[in-house]
Amino acid sequence: MAEKCTIRDNELSQALEVSLQRIYDICELFDKVPDDKWELIEGEHFSWANQSLGQRRFSPEGAYEICKYINENEGRQLIRRFRRWLSGRDKKLKQLLVEKKFIEVVDSKDALIFVHDRAYMRPRYTRQLLGLGNRQDVLNKAFQGEIKATKAEPLQLEKHFIKDGDAVCLSGMGIARVSANLGATLTNHHRRAWCELVSQRVTAALQDIVEDRKNRKKLIQQAEERAKKAADKTCQITGERRGPANPINLAVHHVYDRQNYPHLADHPYNLIVIQESVHKDFHQWLGGNGRGCTVDDLERYIDTFSASLFPDSTTGRKHMSKALRRIEKIRRMVRPLA
Repeated sequence: MAEKCTIRDNELSQALEVSLQRIYDICELFDKVPDDKWELIEGEHFSWANQSLGQRRFSPEGAYEICKYINENEGRQLIRRFRRWLSGRDKKLKQLLVEKKFIEVVDSKDALIFVHDRAYMRPRYTRQLLGLGNRQDVLNKAFQGEIKATKAEPLQLEKHFIKDGDAVCLSGMGIARVSANLGATLTNHHRRAWCELVSQRVTAALQDIVEDRKNRKKLIQQAEERAKKAADKTCQITGERRGPANPINLAVHHVYDRQNYPHLADHPYNLIVIQESVHKDFHQWLGGNGRGCTVDDLERYIDTFSASLFPDSTTGRKHMSKALRRIEKIRRMVRPLA
């Protein structure tokens, strides 16, 4: 029962509008008189936050006992207000659990598909969010129920869902509708309550992901522009400089790729400006643009093709040395973050 003791002493003090000292005076009174009706049982009504100081945390039952005591002995009408406070507090805690579960689910890199600035969740992750395990049949039934809805707008393609092969991926609005359906139809009341909470939170939560993604894109673009400006029209591997007599194109390469290391996508040391032809050749050599890459891959590429990257014997050694020093700096500064 101790895990239920989550109400802090100052939180209870504010809820009951009494001083913290009054809370502990009541606790002391309960402890001193063992044979009356007022009692706080350790592990059931409270647990120790700091036993040496006598600080406690209370369970809802323990907090209610203190509330009843004040209500009966001070003539204050606290019970109804306390129950409303406790209900609101419980709802906030459950909403927090939904938020935590949502973050845990979308943290998987393949959980979402983005189409036209809207996020859609793949079925496996929708089931995780709703607590359905492997029961795709339950999710399908709720989905079909909303497809055929008569009292609300039927679910629409590219608004509430998209098709990814045979899989149906739901938007925030789609998940809200399906989870509300489950909140009304599941037999387990805990599952119903959970799905109802998800239905209230998921649309805004997915929209936040979309907004973060838009802002993230801007941050990455700004970081790339700064990297190009710092490179001063020069390839940071070969040392070639763009100019009227040498109209090369330059590209910003993410040493640790964006897909597998999104948190490094705007890190200044993870960006290196290189000739567009070298950039394309590197990714082709690695196996295509879809393949992930790290600093080790870039170093292997330079080692493998050093003769063609640095053909001039006079300046080539200097450019190669600068490129390798840059690689070492990336390894030292960025690799620990990867």
